[in-house]
Amino acid sequence: MRHSAPSDLQPTTATMRSVSRYALPALLALAGCRAPADRPVTLGAAGPWELPVGIMARRGIELALADLNADGGPGGRRVVVKFRDDGNDGATAARVARDFAEDPAVVGVVGHLASTPMLAAARVYHESVAALTPTATSPELDGMSPWVVRLLPSDSVTGERLGALVRARPGARVAVLYENTAYGRGLAESFVRGLGREPVSIDPIAVDASGLDPIIRRLAAGDPTLVFVAGNASRVPVYRALRTALPSVPLLAGDGWAGIDDHLAPTATTIAVGFSPVDPRPEVQRFVAAFTRTYGVRPDAFAALAYDATLALGRAAAAGGDREGTRRALLTLADEAGYVTGPMRFAATGEPTGRDARLLAIDGRTLRAVRTP
Repeated sequence: MRHSAPSDLQPTTATMRSVSRYALPALLALAGCRAPADRPVTLGAAGPWELPVGIMARRGIELALADLNADGGPGGRRVVVKFRDDGNDGATAARVARDFAEDPAVVGVVGHLASTPMLAAARVYHESVAALTPTATSPELDGMSPWVVRLLPSDSVTGERLGALVRARPGARVAVLYENTAYGRGLAESFVRGLGREPVSIDPIAVDASGLDPIIRRLAAGDPTLVFVAGNASRVPVYRALRTALPSVPLLAGDGWAGIDDHLAPTATTIAVGFSPVDPRPEVQRFVAAFTRTYGVRPDAFAALAYDATLALGRAAAAGGDREGTRRALLTLADEAGYVTGPMRFAATGEPTGRDARLLAIDGRTLRAVRTP
Protein backbone atom coordinates (compact mmCIF):
# COMPACT_ATOMS: atom_id res chain seq x y z
CA MET A 1 0.00 0.00 0.00
CA ARG A 2 1.45 3.38 -0.94
CA HIS A 3 1.67 5.70 2.04
CA SER A 4 4.31 8.07 3.28
CA ALA A 5 5.49 8.70 6.80
CA PRO A 6 7.18 12.10 6.23
CA SER A 7 4.45 14.72 5.79
CA ASP A 8 6.53 16.73 3.33
CA LEU A 9 6.35 13.84 0.87
CA GLN A 10 2.56 13.55 1.08
CA PRO A 11 0.94 15.57 -1.75
CA THR A 12 -2.20 17.49 -0.94
CA THR A 13 -5.47 16.62 -2.64
CA ALA A 14 -5.30 19.85 -4.62
CA THR A 15 -1.80 19.04 -5.82
CA MET A 16 -2.83 15.52 -6.79
CA ARG A 17 -5.74 16.80 -8.85
CA SER A 18 -3.55 19.30 -10.68
CA VAL A 19 -0.98 16.84 -12.06
CA SER A 20 -1.47 15.14 -15.38
CA ARG A 21 -2.35 11.49 -15.50
CA TYR A 22 1.14 10.79 -16.87
CA ALA A 23 2.87 12.41 -13.87
CA LEU A 24 0.60 10.76 -11.31
CA PRO A 25 2.36 7.36 -11.06
CA ALA A 26 5.73 9.01 -10.35
CA LEU A 27 4.18 11.28 -7.71
CA LEU A 28 2.55 8.32 -6.01
CA ALA A 29 5.84 6.47 -6.05
CA LEU A 30 7.45 9.32 -4.12
CA ALA A 31 4.61 9.15 -1.61
CA GLY A 32 4.60 5.37 -1.26
CA CYS A 33 5.84 2.96 1.34
CA ARG A 34 4.62 -0.31 2.77
CA ALA A 35 1.80 -0.07 5.29
CA PRO A 36 2.16 -1.37 8.85
CA ALA A 37 0.95 -4.93 9.27
CA ASP A 38 -1.92 -3.84 11.51
CA ARG A 39 -3.34 -1.36 8.98
CA PRO A 40 -6.25 -2.64 6.85
CA VAL A 41 -5.82 -3.49 3.20
CA THR A 42 -7.95 -0.99 1.27
CA LEU A 43 -9.41 -1.84 -2.12
CA GLY A 44 -11.61 0.18 -4.42
CA ALA A 45 -14.65 -1.29 -6.15
CA ALA A 46 -16.23 0.29 -9.23
CA GLY A 47 -19.49 -0.66 -10.89
CA PRO A 48 -23.09 0.39 -11.54
CA TRP A 49 -24.26 -0.46 -8.03
CA GLU A 50 -27.88 0.60 -8.63
CA LEU A 51 -28.35 -1.67 -11.65
CA PRO A 52 -29.29 -5.35 -11.28
CA VAL A 53 -25.83 -6.54 -12.38
CA GLY A 54 -24.21 -4.15 -9.92
CA ILE A 55 -26.44 -5.21 -7.05
CA MET A 56 -25.46 -8.84 -7.55
CA ALA A 57 -21.77 -8.03 -7.98
CA ARG A 58 -21.75 -5.91 -4.82
CA ARG A 59 -23.28 -8.77 -2.87
CA GLY A 60 -20.51 -11.03 -4.16
CA ILE A 61 -17.90 -8.52 -3.01
CA GLU A 62 -19.50 -8.21 0.43
CA LEU A 63 -19.60 -12.00 0.86
CA ALA A 64 -15.94 -12.25 -0.16
CA LEU A 65 -15.02 -9.60 2.40
CA ALA A 66 -16.78 -11.57 5.12
CA ASP A 67 -14.85 -14.69 4.12
CA LEU A 68 -11.51 -12.87 3.82
CA ASN A 69 -11.89 -11.29 7.26
CA ALA A 70 -13.40 -14.27 9.07
CA ASP A 71 -10.05 -15.23 10.66
CA GLY A 72 -8.57 -11.77 10.99
CA GLY A 73 -7.87 -11.21 7.31
CA PRO A 74 -5.18 -12.59 4.97
CA GLY A 75 -1.80 -12.38 6.70
CA GLY A 76 -3.56 -10.93 9.72
CA ARG A 77 -4.71 -7.77 7.87
CA ARG A 78 -8.39 -6.94 7.44
CA VAL A 79 -9.59 -6.05 3.96
CA VAL A 80 -11.92 -3.08 3.44
CA VAL A 81 -13.51 -1.76 0.25
CA LYS A 82 -14.39 1.74 -0.93
CA PHE A 83 -17.34 1.54 -3.35
CA ARG A 84 -17.78 4.07 -6.17
CA ASP A 85 -20.59 4.03 -8.74
CA ASP A 86 -19.51 4.36 -12.38
CA GLY A 87 -23.06 4.37 -13.79
CA ASN A 88 -21.89 1.91 -16.47
CA ASP A 89 -20.60 5.02 -18.28
CA GLY A 90 -17.14 5.59 -19.71
CA ALA A 91 -16.68 9.23 -18.68
CA THR A 92 -17.89 8.54 -15.14
CA ALA A 93 -15.66 5.48 -14.93
CA ALA A 94 -12.61 7.55 -15.86
CA ARG A 95 -13.39 10.01 -13.04
CA VAL A 96 -13.87 7.16 -10.56
CA ALA A 97 -10.57 5.65 -11.66
CA ARG A 98 -8.83 9.00 -11.19
CA ASP A 99 -10.22 9.27 -7.66
CA PHE A 100 -8.94 5.80 -6.81
CA ALA A 101 -5.55 6.53 -8.38
CA GLU A 102 -5.25 9.71 -6.31
CA ASP A 103 -6.17 7.95 -3.07
CA PRO A 104 -2.92 6.50 -1.68
CA ALA A 105 -4.87 4.16 0.62
CA VAL A 106 -6.25 2.19 -2.35
CA VAL A 107 -3.83 -0.54 -3.48
CA GLY A 108 -6.09 -2.26 -6.00
CA VAL A 109 -9.53 -2.00 -7.62
CA VAL A 110 -12.21 -4.61 -8.22
CA GLY A 111 -13.97 -3.52 -11.40
CA HIS A 112 -15.23 -2.23 -13.64
CA LEU A 113 -18.04 -4.60 -14.62
CA ALA A 114 -18.60 -3.75 -18.30
CA SER A 115 -16.19 -3.23 -21.17
CA THR A 116 -17.02 0.41 -21.99
CA PRO A 117 -16.27 1.76 -18.48
CA MET A 118 -13.30 -0.59 -18.12
CA LEU A 119 -11.74 0.65 -21.35
CA ALA A 120 -12.08 4.26 -20.20
CA ALA A 121 -10.69 3.50 -16.74
CA ALA A 122 -7.81 1.31 -17.93
CA ARG A 123 -5.90 4.31 -19.28
CA VAL A 124 -5.97 5.84 -15.80
CA TYR A 125 -5.02 2.67 -13.94
CA HIS A 126 -2.00 2.04 -16.18
CA GLU A 127 1.20 2.26 -14.10
CA SER A 128 -0.83 3.62 -11.22
CA VAL A 129 -3.01 0.97 -9.52
CA ALA A 130 -3.92 -2.61 -10.43
CA ALA A 131 -7.52 -3.25 -11.44
CA LEU A 132 -9.07 -6.72 -11.62
CA THR A 133 -12.24 -6.73 -13.71
CA PRO A 134 -14.56 -9.65 -13.02
CA THR A 135 -16.64 -9.41 -16.18
CA ALA A 136 -15.28 -7.03 -18.87
CA THR A 137 -14.55 -9.09 -22.00
CA SER A 138 -13.81 -6.64 -24.84
CA PRO A 139 -10.91 -7.72 -27.09
CA GLU A 140 -9.81 -4.06 -27.01
CA LEU A 141 -8.53 -4.70 -23.49
CA ASP A 142 -6.09 -7.33 -24.79
CA GLY A 143 -2.61 -6.14 -23.87
CA MET A 144 -3.79 -2.61 -23.08
CA SER A 145 -1.98 -2.55 -19.75
CA PRO A 146 -0.31 -5.07 -17.41
CA TRP A 147 -2.03 -3.15 -14.61
CA VAL A 148 -5.45 -4.29 -15.88
CA VAL A 149 -6.24 -7.95 -15.16
CA ARG A 150 -9.43 -9.84 -15.98
CA LEU A 151 -11.09 -13.06 -14.90
CA LEU A 152 -12.99 -13.88 -18.09
CA PRO A 153 -11.33 -14.52 -21.45
CA SER A 154 -11.98 -11.92 -24.12
CA ASP A 155 -14.93 -12.24 -26.47
CA SER A 156 -12.52 -13.15 -29.26
CA VAL A 157 -11.23 -16.15 -27.30
CA THR A 158 -14.73 -17.27 -26.26
CA GLY A 159 -16.14 -16.86 -29.77
CA GLU A 160 -13.33 -18.83 -31.39
CA ARG A 161 -13.72 -21.61 -28.82
CA LEU A 162 -17.42 -21.88 -29.55
CA GLY A 163 -16.80 -21.81 -33.29
CA ALA A 164 -14.21 -24.57 -32.95
CA LEU A 165 -16.72 -26.73 -31.11
CA VAL A 166 -19.18 -26.41 -33.97
CA ARG A 167 -16.43 -26.93 -36.56
CA ALA A 168 -16.08 -30.47 -35.19
CA ARG A 169 -19.56 -31.09 -36.68
CA PRO A 170 -18.77 -30.59 -40.39
CA GLY A 171 -22.31 -31.34 -41.56
CA ALA A 172 -23.90 -28.61 -39.43
CA ARG A 173 -25.67 -25.83 -41.30
CA VAL A 174 -24.94 -22.85 -39.07
CA ALA A 175 -26.81 -19.54 -39.05
CA VAL A 176 -25.51 -16.55 -37.07
CA LEU A 177 -27.52 -13.72 -35.50
CA TYR A 178 -25.64 -10.90 -33.79
CA GLU A 179 -26.78 -7.86 -31.88
CA ASN A 180 -25.44 -4.79 -33.67
CA THR A 181 -23.21 -3.70 -30.79
CA ALA A 182 -19.47 -3.95 -30.16
CA TYR A 183 -20.10 -7.06 -28.07
CA GLY A 184 -22.34 -8.74 -30.64
CA ARG A 185 -20.15 -7.92 -33.66
CA GLY A 186 -16.94 -8.99 -31.95
CA LEU A 187 -18.36 -12.28 -30.66
CA ALA A 188 -19.92 -13.14 -34.03
CA GLU A 189 -16.72 -12.38 -35.96
CA SER A 190 -14.60 -14.53 -33.66
CA PHE A 191 -17.17 -17.35 -33.79
CA VAL A 192 -16.98 -17.39 -37.59
CA ARG A 193 -13.17 -17.48 -37.40
CA GLY A 194 -13.35 -20.48 -35.10
CA LEU A 195 -15.98 -22.11 -37.30
CA GLY A 196 -13.58 -21.97 -40.24
CA ARG A 197 -16.27 -21.76 -42.90
CA GLU A 198 -19.00 -19.42 -44.04
CA PRO A 199 -22.31 -19.79 -42.16
CA VAL A 200 -25.45 -20.31 -44.21
CA SER A 201 -26.52 -16.83 -43.10
CA ILE A 202 -25.25 -14.04 -40.86
CA ASP A 203 -27.56 -11.20 -39.87
CA PRO A 204 -27.41 -8.19 -37.52
CA ILE A 205 -30.33 -7.43 -35.21
CA ALA A 206 -31.22 -4.23 -33.42
CA VAL A 207 -30.67 -3.94 -29.67
CA ASP A 208 -34.42 -3.34 -29.23
CA ALA A 209 -35.18 -6.29 -31.55
CA SER A 210 -37.09 -4.03 -33.96
CA GLY A 211 -37.52 -5.43 -37.47
CA LEU A 212 -36.84 -8.93 -36.20
CA ASP A 213 -39.58 -10.92 -37.99
CA PRO A 214 -38.30 -10.66 -41.59
CA ILE A 215 -34.77 -11.48 -40.42
CA ILE A 216 -35.98 -14.64 -38.67
CA ARG A 217 -38.07 -15.68 -41.70
CA ARG A 218 -35.05 -15.31 -43.97
CA LEU A 219 -32.87 -17.23 -41.52
CA ALA A 220 -35.42 -20.06 -41.26
CA ALA A 221 -35.62 -20.32 -45.05
CA GLY A 222 -31.96 -21.38 -45.06
CA ASP A 223 -32.90 -24.52 -43.10
CA PRO A 224 -30.14 -24.25 -40.46
CA THR A 225 -29.39 -27.13 -38.12
CA LEU A 226 -27.87 -24.80 -35.46
CA VAL A 227 -28.22 -21.07 -34.74
CA PHE A 228 -25.47 -19.11 -32.96
CA VAL A 229 -26.65 -15.90 -31.24
CA ALA A 230 -24.38 -13.10 -30.04
CA GLY A 231 -26.30 -10.55 -28.00
CA ASN A 232 -27.66 -9.48 -24.65
CA ALA A 233 -30.48 -6.93 -24.46
CA SER A 234 -32.52 -8.59 -27.22
CA ARG A 235 -32.23 -12.14 -25.90
CA VAL A 236 -35.85 -12.73 -24.81
CA PRO A 237 -37.60 -11.55 -28.04
CA VAL A 238 -34.93 -13.26 -30.15
CA TYR A 239 -35.37 -16.55 -28.31
CA ARG A 240 -39.15 -16.40 -28.69
CA ALA A 241 -38.95 -15.54 -32.40
CA LEU A 242 -36.46 -18.36 -33.07
CA ARG A 243 -38.58 -20.88 -31.18
CA THR A 244 -41.67 -19.87 -33.17
CA ALA A 245 -39.88 -20.26 -36.49
CA LEU A 246 -37.52 -23.13 -35.59
CA PRO A 247 -39.00 -24.93 -32.58
CA SER A 248 -36.51 -27.80 -32.46
CA VAL A 249 -33.27 -26.35 -33.88
CA PRO A 250 -30.48 -26.16 -31.26
CA LEU A 251 -29.41 -22.67 -30.19
CA LEU A 252 -25.90 -21.72 -29.03
CA ALA A 253 -25.23 -18.35 -27.37
CA GLY A 254 -22.47 -16.40 -25.69
CA ASP A 255 -22.49 -15.27 -22.08
CA GLY A 256 -24.87 -12.43 -22.94
CA TRP A 257 -27.64 -15.02 -22.71
CA ALA A 258 -26.64 -16.17 -19.22
CA GLY A 259 -29.69 -16.14 -16.96
CA ILE A 260 -32.21 -16.42 -19.79
CA ASP A 261 -33.57 -19.52 -18.06
CA ASP A 262 -34.73 -17.24 -15.24
CA HIS A 263 -37.13 -15.58 -17.71
CA LEU A 264 -38.12 -18.51 -19.92
CA ALA A 265 -38.00 -22.28 -20.12
CA PRO A 266 -35.69 -22.55 -23.13
CA THR A 267 -35.35 -25.86 -24.95
CA ALA A 268 -32.31 -27.13 -26.86
CA THR A 269 -30.30 -24.07 -25.78
CA THR A 270 -26.64 -24.03 -24.75
CA ILE A 271 -24.88 -20.98 -23.31
CA ALA A 272 -21.23 -20.21 -22.61
CA VAL A 273 -21.04 -19.10 -18.99
CA GLY A 274 -18.44 -17.98 -16.47
CA PHE A 275 -20.51 -19.47 -13.67
CA SER A 276 -23.72 -21.39 -13.10
CA PRO A 277 -25.41 -22.16 -9.78
CA VAL A 278 -26.17 -25.67 -11.08
CA ASP A 279 -22.45 -26.48 -11.31
CA PRO A 280 -22.11 -29.55 -9.04
CA ARG A 281 -18.57 -28.81 -7.82
CA PRO A 282 -18.50 -28.66 -3.99
CA GLU A 283 -16.94 -25.19 -3.84
CA VAL A 284 -19.69 -23.85 -6.10
CA GLN A 285 -22.48 -25.39 -4.06
CA ARG A 286 -20.99 -24.04 -0.81
CA PHE A 287 -20.94 -20.57 -2.35
CA VAL A 288 -24.50 -20.90 -3.68
CA ALA A 289 -25.76 -22.02 -0.25
CA ALA A 290 -23.98 -19.16 1.57
CA PHE A 291 -25.14 -16.52 -0.93
CA THR A 292 -28.73 -17.76 -0.92
CA ARG A 293 -28.80 -17.90 2.87
CA THR A 294 -27.46 -14.33 3.13
CA TYR A 295 -29.42 -12.59 0.37
CA GLY A 296 -32.46 -14.80 -0.25
CA VAL A 297 -31.68 -15.27 -3.96
CA ARG A 298 -29.36 -17.51 -5.92
CA PRO A 299 -26.11 -15.95 -7.17
CA ASP A 300 -25.53 -15.23 -10.83
CA ALA A 301 -22.27 -14.95 -12.76
CA PHE A 302 -21.77 -11.29 -11.73
CA ALA A 303 -21.99 -12.25 -8.06
CA ALA A 304 -19.66 -15.24 -8.40
CA LEU A 305 -17.03 -13.50 -10.50
CA ALA A 306 -17.03 -10.42 -8.23
CA TYR A 307 -16.64 -12.75 -5.24
CA ASP A 308 -13.62 -14.45 -6.81
CA ALA A 309 -12.07 -11.16 -7.93
CA THR A 310 -12.31 -9.77 -4.39
CA LEU A 311 -10.77 -12.90 -2.86
CA ALA A 312 -7.89 -12.82 -5.34
CA LEU A 313 -7.18 -9.10 -5.11
CA GLY A 314 -7.52 -9.04 -1.31
CA ARG A 315 -5.01 -11.87 -0.94
CA ALA A 316 -2.63 -10.32 -3.47
CA ALA A 317 -2.80 -6.92 -1.77
CA ALA A 318 -2.12 -8.40 1.67
CA ALA A 319 0.89 -10.25 0.29
CA GLY A 320 2.16 -7.44 -1.94
CA GLY A 321 1.97 -4.59 0.55
CA ASP A 322 1.93 -1.66 -1.88
CA ARG A 323 0.55 -1.00 -5.34
CA GLU A 324 3.41 -2.47 -7.34
CA GLY A 325 3.64 -5.40 -4.95
CA THR A 326 -0.10 -5.99 -5.30
CA ARG A 327 0.17 -6.05 -9.09
CA ARG A 328 3.10 -8.49 -9.01
CA ALA A 329 1.38 -10.74 -6.46
CA LEU A 330 -1.80 -10.77 -8.55
CA LEU A 331 -0.01 -11.71 -11.76
CA THR A 332 1.91 -14.51 -10.04
CA LEU A 333 -1.02 -16.06 -8.14
CA ALA A 334 -1.12 -19.83 -8.20
CA ASP A 335 -4.04 -20.00 -5.85
CA GLU A 336 -7.12 -22.22 -5.99
CA ALA A 337 -8.44 -22.04 -2.42
CA GLY A 338 -12.13 -21.13 -2.22
CA TYR A 339 -12.65 -19.83 -5.76
CA VAL A 340 -15.90 -20.75 -7.45
CA THR A 341 -15.25 -19.83 -11.11
CA GLY A 342 -11.87 -21.46 -11.70
CA PRO A 343 -8.17 -21.14 -10.91
CA MET A 344 -6.55 -17.76 -10.42
CA ARG A 345 -3.71 -17.70 -12.90
CA PHE A 346 -2.82 -14.87 -15.23
CA ALA A 347 -0.38 -14.13 -18.03
CA ALA A 348 1.98 -11.17 -17.69
CA THR A 349 -0.42 -9.23 -19.92
CA GLY A 350 -3.26 -9.68 -17.39
CA GLU A 351 -5.19 -12.25 -19.44
CA PRO A 352 -6.57 -15.31 -17.58
CA THR A 353 -4.97 -18.69 -18.21
CA GLY A 354 -6.08 -22.23 -17.48
CA ARG A 355 -9.81 -21.54 -17.69
CA ASP A 356 -11.72 -23.96 -19.92
CA ALA A 357 -14.99 -22.91 -21.50
CA ARG A 358 -18.08 -23.99 -19.56
CA LEU A 359 -21.30 -24.63 -21.37
CA LEU A 360 -24.69 -24.59 -19.68
CA ALA A 361 -27.14 -26.87 -21.48
CA ILE A 362 -30.49 -25.65 -20.24
CA ASP A 363 -32.28 -28.87 -21.18
CA GLY A 364 -31.99 -30.70 -17.88
CA ARG A 365 -30.04 -27.73 -16.42
CA THR A 366 -26.64 -29.41 -16.70
CA LEU A 367 -23.23 -27.80 -16.94
CA ARG A 368 -20.04 -29.33 -18.24
CA ALA A 369 -16.50 -28.06 -18.68
CA VAL A 370 -15.45 -28.19 -22.32
CA ARG A 371 -11.87 -28.31 -23.57
CA THR A 372 -12.02 -26.90 -27.07
CA PRO A 373 -9.70 -27.78 -29.97
